Amino acid sequence: MPSPLTEAPQPGLADSAAELDPAILAAIERELKTSVSDVPPALVAHAVAVSKKCGNEAFCAKRFTDACKFYTQAIAGAPGDKNLRSNRSAAYLALGDYEAALSDAIRCVALDQNWPKAHYRLGKALAAMGEWHAAAATLERCARLITGVGLVPASKDTNTVSTAGTADTTGSTAGSSTDEPTGSTFNEPSTQTDSTIDTKTLEGVLELLAIAKCESEDARSRLGAHETGRRKDLASRLREARRADDREATLARWRQTMSGPEWDVDENEWRPTFPPNARAKKVDPSAFDFDNRRGGALAHARTLAELAAPKNALAGLDDTGRLAVYARGVKRMVLEKQSEVASKQTGKTEEGVEKQSESFGESEEKKYLLEGSLSEHQRPATPPVGTQPVVTLCISGGGPGVLPLIAAAAGSAAVFSVERGRFSFRATKGVVKFNETAGRVPKGVIKTLDRPVTTIDLAEDMENKKANCVVTDLLDRAGGLGMGVLRALDTCASRGLLTKDVAVVPKRLKTFAQLLQIRIENVAGFDLRQLNAYRWHPQTARFSPDREPHVVVSSRFEVFDLDLQARVRGKAVEAREREAKGDFQKKETEEGTENSGSKNSASPWDSDATLKIPITADGVWNAVVFWFECDMGGGDVLRSAPPPGVKGESGAQPDAGKQIFTGTSWGLAAQYLDETFVRCGDVVSLRCMRDDNQIYFQSTPPASIPRRAAIPMWHYDMLNDHGRNAAYDACIKNAVRKYKGVGNSNGNPGNIRHLSVIDAGSGSGLLAMMAARAGADSVTAIERSAHMTDAGEEIVCVNGFAGRIHCLHRDVRHVFTADTPGLPFNGAMRPDGVVTEMQHKAQMMVYEIFDSGLIGEGALHVLAYARERLLKENSILVPAKATVFAQLIEMRHGVVAVECGTGGGVDSETNKETNQETNQDANKDANEDTNKDTDNKDTKDSSTMCFDFSHCNRWRWRDEYEGINLEACKETWRPLSEVVPVFDFDFYDVTAQTLRPESKALKFPVHTDGTCNAVAFWFVMEVGVDEFGVTQTLSTSPHDGTKGQTWQQAVQYFEEFDVVGSGGDKSQSGGDDKSHGDYVPRGDDSAPQKSDSVPITASHDTYGIRFDIDDGLFPERATRRDPRRHAPSHDPVWGAALARAKQLDGAMNKILTQNPLEYRAVAETAVAVGARPQDLGFEAEQGGDFCLRLMG
Repeated sequence: MPSPLTEAPQPGLADSAAELDPAILAAIERELKTSVSDVPPALVAHAVAVSKKCGNEAFCAKRFTDACKFYTQAIAGAPGDKNLRSNRSAAYLALGDYEAALSDAIRCVALDQNWPKAHYRLGKALAAMGEWHAAAATLERCARLITGVGLVPASKDTNTVSTAGTADTTGSTAGSSTDEPTGSTFNEPSTQTDSTIDTKTLEGVLELLAIAKCESEDARSRLGAHETGRRKDLASRLREARRADDREATLARWRQTMSGPEWDVDENEWRPTFPPNARAKKVDPSAFDFDNRRGGALAHARTLAELAAPKNALAGLDDTGRLAVYARGVKRMVLEKQSEVASKQTGKTEEGVEKQSESFGESEEKKYLLEGSLSEHQRPATPPVGTQPVVTLCISGGGPGVLPLIAAAAGSAAVFSVERGRFSFRATKGVVKFNETAGRVPKGVIKTLDRPVTTIDLAEDMENKKANCVVTDLLDRAGGLGMGVLRALDTCASRGLLTKDVAVVPKRLKTFAQLLQIRIENVAGFDLRQLNAYRWHPQTARFSPDREPHVVVSSRFEVFDLDLQARVRGKAVEAREREAKGDFQKKETEEGTENSGSKNSASPWDSDATLKIPITADGVWNAVVFWFECDMGGGDVLRSAPPPGVKGESGAQPDAGKQIFTGTSWGLAAQYLDETFVRCGDVVSLRCMRDDNQIYFQSTPPASIPRRAAIPMWHYDMLNDHGRNAAYDACIKNAVRKYKGVGNSNGNPGNIRHLSVIDAGSGSGLLAMMAARAGADSVTAIERSAHMTDAGEEIVCVNGFAGRIHCLHRDVRHVFTADTPGLPFNGAMRPDGVVTEMQHKAQMMVYEIFDSGLIGEGALHVLAYARERLLKENSILVPAKATVFAQLIEMRHGVVAVECGTGGGVDSETNKETNQETNQDANKDANEDTNKDTDNKDTKDSSTMCFDFSHCNRWRWRDEYEGINLEACKETWRPLSEVVPVFDFDFYDVTAQTLRPESKALKFPVHTDGTCNAVAFWFVMEVGVDEFGVTQTLSTSPHDGTKGQTWQQAVQYFEEFDVVGSGGDKSQSGGDDKSHGDYVPRGDDSAPQKSDSVPITASHDTYGIRFDIDDGLFPERATRRDPRRHAPSHDPVWGAALARAKQLDGAMNKILTQNPLEYRAVAETAVAVGARPQDLGFEAEQGGDFCLRLMG
């Protein structure tokens, strides 16, 4: 074995020397009087080993400065030793010299990239420096290296992890921690195939990795929040600059006209504010009595609500679950009351006789019993002589005439019906008379009262007949209280209209709720979370789980439980006691004073409780979704909607012996709150308050954000329409790439053309961002709504497009460019003295300004003005063209068969199918002879009630089309004719010169017998071509199942008339052939009849499409109307009132648009109505709609 002093020089020392500056190395060699190459390798190895040992001892003794010196000496002799670099990195880290520790860790990883401890040292150093993202990535690599083979016990004595890579096995113990130095011999190879790392090391790595990931995510969130805040600040400054431009534009117009109005320019910028606690503070109605503007606005809003009430109530006629459970409940109540009265009569006690005569005098009862105008089966079940017949008071809020008809058919001796308003009264009175004439209910039993419930007089209105049964459907989606059901019941009881043992349907009212996240976040790759600040409602919004993305973050919980029957009976007893004492009128006056506000001024809530709600899922809680359940008696339960996250639960039995009926006319209610981040396992506090008119939820801490703008809910539906978004994105991307020549520039950037784009009606800026992302150099987003412009500009900035997208608060038809011919000062100024908004014309325009009828939002006018002033020749349009299609339909109410058997319950779906089949049979019977006695018609099944609601169809009419989602309610209508193309709109052909009204004569071949009362029309739009050459189309047809959430179908109503069909193939219609009317073809069934081809003139005035039947070419129409079955187009009294209201509405809109002072007065009134509608004589939904109309 050779002597160590004669061994060849080791490369390690030479490598260390090579790292020094040559001058320094020369000085060292002169001082030592020797050359580096002359130093014996064994001596160097010995020095390295001694230095390393001393360093390890110093490290263990926590003398980290000495440890660094010794490790440095050792590294000088062995610069390629990864263990020394790792140990010195640990020592530097302990001293707080993070940069030096990082440098050694980096060198350690470079020496061996597969050594886990090297990555661990690097991760520790990065974490110490706050570089959490890099630290997490490094530690994850370390963990993967450690666990690459798996956690396997090495022996029975020690638990170790076998891993690939290298590690020092000398000079260190198996139990050393990850921060302890590792020993090594100088001659040890730099890599080894087998090594062991203890579980303590692995635990340390995983623990630090978890911390690093958490900190990395927090750092990312902080960075994102900081960047979002910076961009929001930019949006705020841009908004201020835009408003300054608007102020200057207004002043320029005043200067040009040399006149100024009575208000200051700043008044134009005022916007109404809805305070966060507005619903908790009562409103004094007298404050509006002496202000003509505010008082006039209230009166006009009440008129509009009254006019809309009958049509809104028609939804109850299509709600089969609601009809069935009310029929069952009322029939059961009447039978029980008759049985109860009969059992009391059997005792013949003096008290019983007194009770029986309480509401019916002997002479009145005898008169009723001797009335001989009805046949035996028509007369309600006759109670025993001397008993009290059943008197039912109906407080209606649903379908016109439903409750009184059911009560009369169930056997009530007298029925009094109270309606919500004068036109609801007219609707109910007409329906009752129509069914009395047809013999479906006894004549003279139902009396419809033409006054509100607060003014009903027992003697004058109810003929001194106290009601022993009360039935009400005065319920809305807001927990059932928003229409004033509690006030109505309390008033009836307090005014002495009810007996003290009165039966009530529904008996109980329960409200349940869940906490939800209802937010919009990422749409087509863009961050649209800023829109959540505009998602709110002054009362409660209707929530559709199948249309709105949401996360359920809690289980359902009970909000309150009201025993309506016990409440009413208690107040009826109090009223009888007051009546006996003779102070009834005095007490009633006192109660009226209390209800006006003095009683509730200190404590406005009848119920106020704070609930602790466990959170079941991570999310952002911003809404309370709630619904009600009514106990209808006999185990039947009617609920307003299925709970969120529950599909197809109809017919389920959550409790033994109960049957669930799910209504379709209400839906879920959502109250929006300030956003709160929650995690699974948290418990949040929710304050639940209730008075006679509303349910109000308050988070902890309470909401603090005032609302100054409202974006309509249809805008969120549009953003959630993924099919629409994808079609627009694909076509915009292809159009931009094609114009700019991307892919065809031959590598020369100069060949790529500049592209400027206009987004007309930009809204939240989605299409503008699509164009910018696709490569457009500049985009001008034009939106006429101030709220939407603010929201769109903020979204554009947050998504990083502020430099390329310019937001304008303008009507497209009032925007000019410097290139527009004829402008003064070479195009620098508009005709009204305002600076032009755009410097040059654009080469492309994207737009989505279409309603259900395609052109109702002025799309043709926007196109014509834009092509004249804003677009260059041969510009690109997305979309390109559209075709309108139409079809005659039957969408009306006829004979409705209501299953009222008191046997097993049915759910809404089952009940719907049952009633559709029963309705077909009833309709056939109805048309055999509408005046025939009911012996063999409606009484064929004692568990079925049949009523004719044809009279209600007159309340459906409007003088212009309306949007209806026919695809979602196919059971309420059926197609009668072929689908006919109406208009083809090629948007490239629309110019200022070609824009003119158009009309076209059409023929609609009828294929199905029925009663035609409407035409439905829709469109198929060609958006453009995508990058694969596929034409992208969007269809709003109700038949093909491809319609998204954005649009509905347009429906225009006609005066009803019968049509004769061919009886041929109806598969193309897309509808079923279930009967919804009561038409039977005239004449001999055996004789062949020629099918109709209805001549209709379709026209448009460039703003909307209209259809008119050509009576000159279709004289049969006059003979196809049967006054016994067909309602006129509308009620004449209602029509006259509607005409006056529309005239006033148009005048008010003009004033509010031109005068900000008038707008301020009316908008402040609307805020008060939206916050406390019942205080000002409105229902909850009516008040909320009025508020949103003014704030939107």
